[in-house]
Amino acid sequence: MLEAVAAVAEVSYAVIGEVTSSHGQEGVRYECMRALLRLAGDEAVQVVIESRERALRNLGQNRTDHRAIVDARHAGDVSPLLRYRWADKTDPLVWAPDAIAGMTLAARRANASWLELFAAAGGDLRIVDIAP
Repeated sequence: MLEAVAAVAEVSYAVIGEVTSSHGQEGVRYECMRALLRLAGDEAVQVVIESRERALRNLGQNRTDHRAIVDARHAGDVSPLLRYRWADKTDPLVWAPDAIAGMTLAARRANASWLELFAAAGGDLRIVDIAP
């Protein structure tokens, strides 16, 4: 999977936040999503997000992601025409971000072998740490 991502993506980003007592998981998720949208900017035309709900039409746990996209549109971080949708775990479009996240986590835990494989395949990973 990482070799496939390296072959098609000019740059891959991993945005990392840490849950603290003042910023719960949803607050950090929101900030990470906003940072990722700012990085994508006007070049992004569609975003596919792994749903945290069984039914893709339920906003429920996807509310934080929806709010981040709406706020990014209003702030001018992305095009107001940006399309987005949620996908379940069976959609191959959500496998690549999971692979990038796993590779990033492994590298942060002192196992850079996946990161080295990604770089050898031509991948360019940029890790962005955000402070809550």
